[in-house]
Amino acid sequence: MTCLYNDPIGRAQFHAQGLATLGLDPAWDAAVTAYIAVDVRTQAYAEFGPPALQKEAADLDRSRAEFEYGKSWRDTDEGRAIACRYDEATDAFEAAMLEGFYRPLWAAQRALALTHAPSLAAAVWKAAAISLHESWNDPTLEVNLAKAIDTDLERVAVLP
Repeated sequence: MTCLYNDPIGRAQFHAQGLATLGLDPAWDAAVTAYIAVDVRTQAYAEFGPPALQKEAADLDRSRAEFEYGKSWRDTDEGRAIACRYDEATDAFEAAMLEGFYRPLWAAQRALALTHAPSLAAAVWKAAAISLHESWNDPTLEVNLAKAIDTDLERVAVLP
């Protein structure tokens, strides 16, 4: 399976499939659109938002230092300063992404996982979203997500 985290076209197609499930239930519509909006925003900031660009600049400085000074680049005064800036940029990037983007994304994933799917297509897409984000690993969930999907399927599908 293609990893949607590294495939922007696949991720866009996945989001479009989710949007195709809208219109049957306002609660579902709200959960799906919130999840997709937060996911798109998170990806954008992770790839080319201000913290990502600062980290990328620090990555380039680090690469240049390693190329110029070799494997012992951190042993030089300039190398230590570059390493310090790199570590600071990495920490700032991770902190900004965690609080500003990942926590809201996790909340949206949790809300989506706990919202009843109004159709078979919605249940299939919901199961894929749970799988994509490994939402079952969320320690705050008190519901087994396989059972939640089963409940959705019992409601919207004709099961043998």
